[in-house]
Amino acid sequence: MLSLDFTRFGRRIALVTGAVAVASAVACSDDATAPRSSASALPQGAQRSIASGNSLVVVKIRDIWGSILTEKTTVKFSSKNGSLVLPDNAAQDMVNATDIIGALLPVADTFTVCLMTDTKNYGIDVTKPYCNSVPGNVGTVLAGSLVMRHFPTVGAYMQDMNGNSITGGSVKFVAPPNDGFSATVMDGGGNDLSQAVDGKIVINGNRPGTYTWCETAPPTGYSLTSPTCGTVNLYWDLGTGFIIKHGPLSRI
Repeated sequence: MLSLDFTRFGRRIALVTGAVAVASAVACSDDATAPRSSASALPQGAQRSIASGNSLVVVKIRDIWGSILTEKTTVKFSSKNGSLVLPDNAAQDMVNATDIIGALLPVADTFTVCLMTDTKNYGIDVTKPYCNSVPGNVGTVLAGSLVMRHFPTVGAYMQDMNGNSITGGSVKFVAPPNDGFSATVMDGGGNDLSQAVDGKIVINGNRPGTYTWCETAPPTGYSLTSPTCGTVNLYWDLGTGFIIKHGPLSRI
């Protein structure tokens, strides 16, 4: 479909009073376990009119528990008249809030809004519907909420054979073969979510599944664990941890 040009609508607006269509019944809904936004929950601050022949289509971004997602994502708005891919808070985003995206579109019978991009900590669960379809033909269309999932988090905890924490070392995490994700994480390195050199190596996985991990460097003064590799199962919205035990370096 054609990409629509909305640059002529100028500055960003907040919202509009008047007729409102709500995502009360959707052909392609978000995760049924997630709370939906209230039918009357319009962002505050309203522009009194919309140019004739246009609709303001508004969608909220939430996590699986219905909490506000403050990380910016991108949504695709589409109808029989064309489509618009709109990053949150871009120049054409009509709603000045990080958790809400509003697109000004030609009036249509139906609008569909779909998640398009992951954020730093949240991803799109493609095993669940990630689009909403809502009726149009009114000035303001509430397209409900699109639900994102927190990436699976995994932590490797370095210990000696007595269960004491030891620091340093690095671990490589590899996602299932069809995912293509891998990352080598050093204790306290730039991609270690625990940030400190504290014997905890923590990273966000890319998607759920069975990951392979391999210790690539041991803590100072210790040998590589044996075996050096293993597996761990990761799940959306959950943290999983495992312990890597180390013996001291052999002294000759």
